[in-house]
Amino acid sequence: MLKVIVDMFKSIILLPIFLILLFCFSFNKKNNQIIIKELKDDILCSLSSISLLVFTLMIPFTILINL
Repeated sequence: MLKVIVDMFKSIILLPIFLILLFCFSFNKKNNQIIIKELKDDILCSLSSISLLVFTLMIPFTILINL
């Protein structure tokens, strides 16, 4: 049961990272449009903050499981 929860958290952490990478690559060609660039920055900011939050919550959880 705990292993399933840990795997779920790992996938939650990895997903935003892949999304950010995909988003960066997909919008690199269209950087001349200011609106898209601002939108990209906002979305990247929110995604990275969410992944950072999940990652920070994950650390004590993993330490507890490993004890």
